Amino acid sequence: MEYWQHSEAAQTWLAHTRSHYLAALKVADGSDRLTLLRSLIRLSGGRLDLDRTGIDLTAEDTAELSRFGIECSDTIARLVGDAAQDRETVDLEALNVLDSQARRVDDDCPPDAVLLRHTTHKSYRLQAQKSSIRALLTMPDGAGLMVCMPTGAGKSLLFQIEALEQRRRDPGSCVLVITPTVSLALDHQRTLSVMPGLENSRALAGTSTQAGRDDRLDTLNAFRRGDVPVLFMSPELALGIGREHLLDAAASPDDKLAPLEGRLITVVIDEAHIIESWGRTFRPDFQRLPALIDDLKARQPKLKTVVLSATLPPAARRVLRSAYHRAGDWMEIDARKPRREFDIDINAFPTAQARDAQLDYLIDRAPRPLIVYTTVASERDETDAFTENLTSAEAIFKRQKRRGYRRIALFTGDTGGEERKRIVQDWARGDIDFVVATSAFGMGVDKANVRTVIHACLPDNPARYYQEIGRAARDGHQGLALALFTDTDGKALDDVKSAFSQATGSWLTRKKAEPRWKSLYRSRTDVAWNSARMGFSVDLNALPEGSRSKRSSDYNRSWNMSLLNLLQRANAIQIVACNLSASKERWQIEVADLRLLEENASSAWDDVFDVRAQEQSEALQNVRNFSGIMRRPENACILQTVFSLLQEPDADLVDECGRCPHCRARGILPPDSPRDQSVEGGWSTIAAPRPGIPIGITIVAPDDPHIAYEVEDIVVKLARAGVEQFVTASDVATIVATAIKETTIDQGFVLPHESVIGGHAVHPARVATALIVRRHDELAELLFKQAKKWVDDKLIEQLILIADPSMQVQGRRLDQVMSKRAPYNQSQLDRLPGLLS
Repeated sequence: MEYWQHSEAAQTWLAHTRSHYLAALKVADGSDRLTLLRSLIRLSGGRLDLDRTGIDLTAEDTAELSRFGIECSDTIARLVGDAAQDRETVDLEALNVLDSQARRVDDDCPPDAVLLRHTTHKSYRLQAQKSSIRALLTMPDGAGLMVCMPTGAGKSLLFQIEALEQRRRDPGSCVLVITPTVSLALDHQRTLSVMPGLENSRALAGTSTQAGRDDRLDTLNAFRRGDVPVLFMSPELALGIGREHLLDAAASPDDKLAPLEGRLITVVIDEAHIIESWGRTFRPDFQRLPALIDDLKARQPKLKTVVLSATLPPAARRVLRSAYHRAGDWMEIDARKPRREFDIDINAFPTAQARDAQLDYLIDRAPRPLIVYTTVASERDETDAFTENLTSAEAIFKRQKRRGYRRIALFTGDTGGEERKRIVQDWARGDIDFVVATSAFGMGVDKANVRTVIHACLPDNPARYYQEIGRAARDGHQGLALALFTDTDGKALDDVKSAFSQATGSWLTRKKAEPRWKSLYRSRTDVAWNSARMGFSVDLNALPEGSRSKRSSDYNRSWNMSLLNLLQRANAIQIVACNLSASKERWQIEVADLRLLEENASSAWDDVFDVRAQEQSEALQNVRNFSGIMRRPENACILQTVFSLLQEPDADLVDECGRCPHCRARGILPPDSPRDQSVEGGWSTIAAPRPGIPIGITIVAPDDPHIAYEVEDIVVKLARAGVEQFVTASDVATIVATAIKETTIDQGFVLPHESVIGGHAVHPARVATALIVRRHDELAELLFKQAKKWVDDKLIEQLILIADPSMQVQGRRLDQVMSKRAPYNQSQLDRLPGLLS
């Protein structure tokens, strides 16, 4: 397709991306310069006039052009194909044909007044995003909300709106966001630093310097004063140095000193899918969070809990429900909408040497920015058995540096705090456009223009794979997702075996668990009975029976925490409180299964390890199913089958992607408009009635049955009367939201007619509602039936129906069917709310 044939939106994207590449190319050198030149030529239709673009090639550049698939004649640079034997397995030219059209199909849902009031957004990206905001702002006291939406769909908007709206009512209101990685926390802080009203939001990071510790303490004190709208921190910091500060922020104003006006009102768990896997193994603090939230709720019973993720496999959903749906109302919203922007290719290799040669080839040609993921972090982790068929991130990084790349960074679990911060900043600014990483990088880091993600490994589960390819193409345009892994068909240790080991390893065995429990029980203090439960404090430094070590360590404490978390998941104990001060590392627990206290507790341990066996079996089945999909990519649509592993078993299959090996081989095209398969619940608690609006349905007859020109006047008067939700035709929904934005309305929810009808109908907020139906609206009769059902089922108590009373419902006049009261005229709205009291 010639440049001039692209749509206006596509030309805008092309021009912006070309400008980005050109700017980066002018400050780059060596291999970075030529791979950026290749990307620029690709965006120009495969041919670029270097003179007109202002690009001068050095002799060194010219000598290296063929490596990047470029040839130059006079001043014209062109992309050239390679012989099949040079490509080995990935035909990048055929796979990554330029597509400048936007690939993301947003729902483009009309705004609510609250969205227009607090942000520059003109609409919501997804119906699930709109529903989540509505659910969040109407959460009952002490409730929990779990939201699953695709990467790049705007989950962060939830805690942004929550903080802004709550601080509008109470300037001291604060939100705590628990993040799994430092990079995510820092990226959130960077985003919020330019948002009016949220500029003072802060990320709390680990530090090894006194200045860093002083700064961290200043941040915590500012949070207690109410000066920090949103505070980001890891579970370890929340349960450690931050714990007492958070408890103080959650306390009643009567229990605080006058200057400490911060009030913690909501806790958000971000990227919550990792709680089940990371929390079970090397970061058990994730599964201690429910105990912290219980402690916070003891200080502030109204505290709300929000759980966010882009991927929630069934096992993770069960863990999260069990952990956070303990008391109070609970609601779940799931977009069930996969990301579809990627051209996907998957290839297996007999050795790491063969794979690495293909990886080098693709690194030289793949569009930037680029992330290469692997599982092994450093060369010292590569044992002799690993060396032949696994490749570490450190080894890839060093090799690419030797191959001339300078706009590159290495990001693993071994990367220090300051270095992480620098990399995240450089990546966001575009100073680097190539990161080699383990899964420690990228979680929630919102860089919209990443074009390529390559896995030089086989991820250990479908959630990790789906999350990581989702780091690309967040701007909704074309992305490239490649997987290159070693597979010896069981003959040697390779990426496939490594994935199985990652998924099923690091599980506590019964042989180690029982002596650890005995030592923890012997360390008990502060024994007290709570009904039929025995409560006491245990020392996390307790060494297991038979230990050769005489001193505890982080390793020992981590295994003790993992054991206690396992016992809690098996409902044998409950972790009540955590105290990890420097001088006192103890947890307060209550034993629910008293058989654990017996000398022969064999039957209790049988039950505990039945739970562990089920968890391990599910993890094994998960990696088995996933590896089967990846090892035979031609058998079924990759996106469809991988996404199905992340859904509840009864969920319908999503449409095929049209962009993976299976779909390309069969000529399957991407769907123009994927089916809406979102699901959402509703709150069981209804809002208190608004004074002045009667219970039930009240009909108001508009002067013009078609409501052609007066909708703004009508909704403003209704908003002033206390109506908080408007159900209206989609063509006037934005007009309604804009009109009520400037009133004293709290949220001003606006629902299009079609969103409340059908199998995937949304749940309206349980607040005073106005349904506006024009005589010519096609869904009129269905809307009248839905409104009557809402009121009859007591989902909505107060509903004002703006419609011509003579309209028909099942052959009868509207005013004979819908309301026991005579209709009012539009002119009488001027006297609201007194008229309706």
